[in-house]
Amino acid sequence: MTGRLSPGDRFSIREGTSVQVIKDYCDADAVRAINKVHIVDFRVEALKEAKKDNFDAAMQLIAKAMALDKTQCDTYTDRAQILVMKEKAMRSGFGNSVFSLSPFDHILHDEA
Repeated sequence: MTGRLSPGDRFSIREGTSVQVIKDYCDADAVRAINKVHIVDFRVEALKEAKKDNFDAAMQLIAKAMALDKTQCDTYTDRAQILVMKEKAMRSGFGNSVFSLSPFDHILHDEA
């Protein structure tokens, strides 16, 4: 393998070979790029959980995304979308559960 790997790049190593580590840490820009990959993964998984009417798990995943970077507007948009899905489920008689539609739900799940 030759060339430069960027944060978030996926690769596989051939059996019997190894990769030489040049640095023991990532620069701040690289950490932000890596976190962005994780944020997108959390958001995608959150929407999948919400589509299965598993709103608690969805909100926990959104909270994890927000914990990595509170400035990503798309995460807030996804949280709003999940809350709308939750409200629609509640209105359609989703089980006999009681849901909170507070925009602060993610704060409650941060401690879990």
